[in-house]
Amino acid sequence: MKAAPAQTIQAARAVNKLDPTVKVRNTGITNFGAVARSSGQGPTTGMPTSLSLVLDNSAGVAAKLYKIGDPDGWILGNVGLGAAVQPDRSSGIGGLAFANVVSQAPVTVQAINYRSTSGAVQFSELFKYVTGDVDGSATMKPVNMAEYQRNTADDPNLLTLEFDNQFTLDWNRAFVISAGIGQLVTVTLMFGAAGYR
Repeated sequence: MKAAPAQTIQAARAVNKLDPTVKVRNTGITNFGAVARSSGQGPTTGMPTSLSLVLDNSAGVAAKLYKIGDPDGWILGNVGLGAAVQPDRSSGIGGLAFANVVSQAPVTVQAINYRSTSGAVQFSELFKYVTGDVDGSATMKPVNMAEYQRNTADDPNLLTLEFDNQFTLDWNRAFVISAGIGQLVTVTLMFGAAGYR
């Protein structure tokens, strides 16, 4: 035989052996308007806003190729530039570590501050965006300085490049830059949203 339905909330709790305490995340709320403690998300590094990479060819007697991205060298190898090296140092993680990170978690570059010992020498050097694929194909497109240049009136050794269409660095896309003879180049990447995060 079925038990008669309970007439009050308290009677229903007693029949079903329910705890009368309201809990959020196993913390009781006993006062009107009280809020349970939240575990939150904990510490996170988030996406950095920029990373400066140094290409040091100040003692060089020939131009030197650098790559930003392409940790294994296969992308640039597909276009005959496999001798390019990672940046010498950075404001954060090293060039190879950065290349490994973006191969797993892509980032978009929305602007670049491009500084050199001598803009007259450096800004005519090779600066390209390379896309490779596992079938061995690759495309290489110049980063057009004149198209993206924002303002260098106050400093002839600095170009600030802002892009209408952001560049993505990931497992199959990288920048290649030639540091001219005697040049100390700093490339500061300013990131947009982190891809696929």
